[in-house]
Amino acid sequence: MQNTVIASKLRGGGGTDSLIAAPDKRVGCGTIQNENWNAKRIAFLRTFSFTDAFSLTGAFSVFAEKTCKKDFSLSEPFSQTAGDSRNIASELHSSTVRSKKPDGGDSYIPTPGLNSAFTLAEVLITLGIIGIVAAMTLPSLVNNHKEKELITRTKKLYSNIQNAVILGQKDLGVIGDNSVLFDVTQSHAQAAHKFAKYFNGAKVCESKSQKGCSQYYYSVKYATKKTSGGDDTTIGASLTGPKIILNDGSIIQVTQYTSCRRVQENDCVQDANGNCVKDEYGNTTNKTTIHTNCADLHIDVNGTKLPNQYGADIYNIKIMQNKLSPGFWAPYGGTSFRNILTGKDKLQYTKYSVGSKL
Repeated sequence: MQNTVIASKLRGGGGTDSLIAAPDKRVGCGTIQNENWNAKRIAFLRTFSFTDAFSLTGAFSVFAEKTCKKDFSLSEPFSQTAGDSRNIASELHSSTVRSKKPDGGDSYIPTPGLNSAFTLAEVLITLGIIGIVAAMTLPSLVNNHKEKELITRTKKLYSNIQNAVILGQKDLGVIGDNSVLFDVTQSHAQAAHKFAKYFNGAKVCESKSQKGCSQYYYSVKYATKKTSGGDDTTIGASLTGPKIILNDGSIIQVTQYTSCRRVQENDCVQDANGNCVKDEYGNTTNKTTIHTNCADLHIDVNGTKLPNQYGADIYNIKIMQNKLSPGFWAPYGGTSFRNILTGKDKLQYTKYSVGSKL
């Protein structure tokens, strides 16, 4: 009986054929098929009662297939019958829309406006995961940032020292000769004062006891696990010479030698860490070393800040008579210095505690 009534309404309303666009108009989702298409669709839907709508779920699917190729929500025909699209839009944003599953069953899909939130457990779990990831990655990121900063400061200070040496040579009228700027007849303090003139805003601390200078005298570590040679206990170093304090906080210690050529006898054959190599009986092999630098510069690129270790923020520069020569001795951070000056930009030094055993 119900089907007969529905069939009668289909004939009275023009049938579903009346809703199909004219042949010369292409049917597609989101397009207007012809001028009267929308009006006919509304008239067709108004023909049915609320009960008919539930009986025509299959008919709606056929209708949708002929138009937009997808299933309709039952909310749409009811809103069209009422003729108030604004009300249905509001309702759809605060309710659940019925749609078809691929297997033909019904499912309920929340609309974007449906109020939803994470549970407290979900939030706590997410925050816990974020915290674990941060704890694993943050130290590495911070360390990488610090290393890049030290590398940048090392390049800058080395360049400034090169420029200062050139300015000194020009000022003294001896281009290409460092033996006047670093005269072997002068003291460490005199050499520091003479060299400091070529740095803007620099000051000189001749000793730790000088007023305002004590903070610039501190213990440092070697880049490798250096020992005294007597046993396997690691040692550090103390930079006690006159220092040039630059306006960016970096420090240059000046060591002036009495000759630009010196012979060191009873030196020893060393391993990669700068320690004397011992045979099975604990004996070392002596050798003679010739030094050809007029002076030494020990630079701390970030001043009194940590780590105060060769190979990280402290390096050695040798003042030869006719050039500057980066100190590549391993305990003085030679590996890191070479990496920086050749563009490899990688710090290589060993962290250790002074007084520990190898």
